[in-house]
Amino acid sequence: MIEYHKPYWNQKIMKNIGDQLNGNPYENPYELHETLVEAFKKLPLYQSVKHVHFLNSATSALEVMALALKLKPEDEIILPAFTHVSTANAFVRTGAKLKFVDIEPQSLNLDVRKVEAAITDQTRAIIPIHYASINPEFKALIDLSKVYGITLLEDASHCMNSGHQNKGYGLYGAMGCLSFHQTKNITSGGHGGCLFVNDERFNEDCLEIINHGTNRVAFSEGKVKNYQWQQVGSELMMSPYQMRFLLETLPYVDAITERRKTIWKRYQEALAPLVKAERLKCSTGESGNGHIFYILLNTEAEKNRVMEKLRINGIQAMTHYEPLHKSPMGNKLGFQRSKLEITESVAGRLLRLPIHTELSDADQMRIIEHLLDIFTEVL
Repeated sequence: MIEYHKPYWNQKIMKNIGDQLNGNPYENPYELHETLVEAFKKLPLYQSVKHVHFLNSATSALEVMALALKLKPEDEIILPAFTHVSTANAFVRTGAKLKFVDIEPQSLNLDVRKVEAAITDQTRAIIPIHYASINPEFKALIDLSKVYGITLLEDASHCMNSGHQNKGYGLYGAMGCLSFHQTKNITSGGHGGCLFVNDERFNEDCLEIINHGTNRVAFSEGKVKNYQWQQVGSELMMSPYQMRFLLETLPYVDAITERRKTIWKRYQEALAPLVKAERLKCSTGESGNGHIFYILLNTEAEKNRVMEKLRINGIQAMTHYEPLHKSPMGNKLGFQRSKLEITESVAGRLLRLPIHTELSDADQMRIIEHLLDIFTEVL
C-alpha cells in the first residue's frame, strides 16, 4: 500500500536523541526550551519571532489563545467550519459564540467578503486556518481586522516553513500556532505544537496559562517575590523528549519542504490535462510547504469511486474535514439550519493524494498513471 503520509525521521535523529538520553535522561525542560527557541529563530521565516512557546500540541496553543482573550459569553469568534475540531473547541470551552463563515472555492480559506458581512458589534476575533499552508487572501483579512479593530488570530497548524514575504504564517496575527503532530511535515515525536505571541499585551497571560495559571516565569526571573496561582491554567509545555526530537529535526526542515514541493508540483503538472478537460480541479497557485495536494471531483459520488479505485490498486487517498456546522456537536450548538454552500460542497468532493518524503518518484508516477487511467473510464 502506498500510504497517504509517513512521519519524517531518520537514523541520525534517533541516534542523537539516544545519545542524549543515555548521557542525561532528565534534561532540564526550561533550559532545553531556550535552546529550542534559539534554534527555531535561526530559521529564515522565523527570525522576527517575538515570543514562541513550545507546547504539547497545537490544540493547547489554540486553547491558550482563547483563554488569553478573556472572552465573555456574548463575544463572537469568526472561523471556518472547514477546519479541525480543535479550532472550534478552544473557543467553545470559554463560553464564547462561534460564527462559522463560508470559504472561497480556490484556496479553501475564509472568504473575506463573507467575513466582513458576518462582523457585528460582538465580534471579538477572527481565526483563519491557512488551508494546506496557502492563503492568498490573507492580506485582505489582515486589513479587514485592522479596519474593524478585531483581534486576528492564526491557526497555522499546516504551515511549518511556509509564509509570505519572508515571514512565517502564525506571525501576523496577535497570536498564532504551528502543529508538530505526526501528520504534519515535521514532528516533535508524535504530538506537539508551538504558540506565537506577537502582541505583547497577551504574553504575560499566555505564560501564566501555560504554567498552571501561575506566575512561575516572573518568579524565576526575580520580578515577583512569591510564586502564586494567578488564573486558570494547565501544564502545557512540550516534554523534554518532544523538544529534543524537534531540535534534532530542525536541520532537515528545508530538505523536507523542498522534497514535498517537488512532489506537489509534479502532481499539478501531470494532472493539468484533467483540469483542462474539467474532469477535476486540484491545488492551484503556489505549493506553500507542500503539506497537502488535493483534487476536487465534480461530485461526491465520483470522489467515492476514485478513492475506492485507488484503494483497490494499493493507493491510500484521504478525504478531509467534515463541516463542523453539520456535526452532532454543531447541531447541539444550534447550527442545524446553517448553510455554507462552498464548505459543504468541497468537503464532499475533496480527496488528498499521498505526499511525504518517503514517496518515491516511481510510486508517485504509479499514482498519477492510475488516476489518468481512472479518468479514461466512465466514472
